[in-house]
Amino acid sequence: MHVIRRVSNAILGRDPEDPEATQELEAAGVPVAADSCRYCADPCDEGHEDYGTRFDVDMESVMRGSVKPYQRQVLISTGKADWTSKIELDFGSLAYHLSGYSGSKRKHSFSAASSSKTSPPPDSPPAPSCTGAFSNANSSRLVVLNASHNSISDDQEHHSLIIFPDFVVVSNVVANSEGAAALWKYALNRDIDVRPGTSPEEPDENQRKFRTHTLPYNCVITLCSHKKRDNRCHIAATKLEAEFAASLRALDWQVDTDIDEVPHCGSGPLEELPSTTDRAQEALRQLQSLSDPASSTTKKALILKNSHFGGHKYAGNVVINYPNGAGVWYGRVTPHEVPSIIKNTIIDGKVLPPLLRGGANISRPGCIA
Repeated sequence: MHVIRRVSNAILGRDPEDPEATQELEAAGVPVAADSCRYCADPCDEGHEDYGTRFDVDMESVMRGSVKPYQRQVLISTGKADWTSKIELDFGSLAYHLSGYSGSKRKHSFSAASSSKTSPPPDSPPAPSCTGAFSNANSSRLVVLNASHNSISDDQEHHSLIIFPDFVVVSNVVANSEGAAALWKYALNRDIDVRPGTSPEEPDENQRKFRTHTLPYNCVITLCSHKKRDNRCHIAATKLEAEFAASLRALDWQVDTDIDEVPHCGSGPLEELPSTTDRAQEALRQLQSLSDPASSTTKKALILKNSHFGGHKYAGNVVINYPNGAGVWYGRVTPHEVPSIIKNTIIDGKVLPPLLRGGANISRPGCIA
């Protein structure tokens, strides 16, 4: 059955357990690729690595709709690719302190100066009526993850957090309850109607140290590698990282596996600009320049490994985040599918329905990238 399903997906370009996926996604304004998910023969004749005969994943259930909607996703710098099984129980860690804010209702409280409603991220569409496609603006859930990037903070004991869909990194975050509360109020609270790094409020002692940069990449690829949670993700992430990096570099992309030059186009942190308006305009300019298909600058991708974000039974799990706020979640990905993902999703901005677990802000007629 597994072989039949793989062949059907590759040849027909559709999931035999979810035959209406393409039609439903297109009706919701999601750009869909009609291409096959796999270009190489089966058995492979192009040297792609397999996961091995003992690597077993769920090939029967429908993946689409298996991603819980979220408002923001935070990746904490750790410099590691594996962590304790439940990072939220790692006492004293930043993940532990931030986990109190991860539910739909805050478990911690504080006095917030602003209660205005949040705006959706740039170009965020209305929520489509389609299984698996959602808008970040319609959720209050915060996803807290550990990730493999190293801190770029002034003090290496402090953390640098990547935030999606905002596509920024905030540095100088202290791993204690005060640091977590300060970050929540500064960059994560959905009741504050500003982007991270552009807050008009008078910062407190912790917030004055924060420095926010737009990520200088055309896309960020994240791979679940959480071995202590499920060894399949560790196996998959190792092979997928190598295949994505090699395939993108063959197309003259610059590929990093850690945060490279943080200043975007020579710019300093957003906090150094004099006014809220200046900071907001500069953030938008940077994001738009990264999304410009006519740009002649070298394309850049960042590949990171992260902790458990659900769906281990669908390993390998791949998420592709874009500067415009879109995020595409794929499952059951092997190195064989990577060339098609690069061509159709990363370059052409179209979704491959047989691999789709879900997507944030992907209802964008024409192109999601």
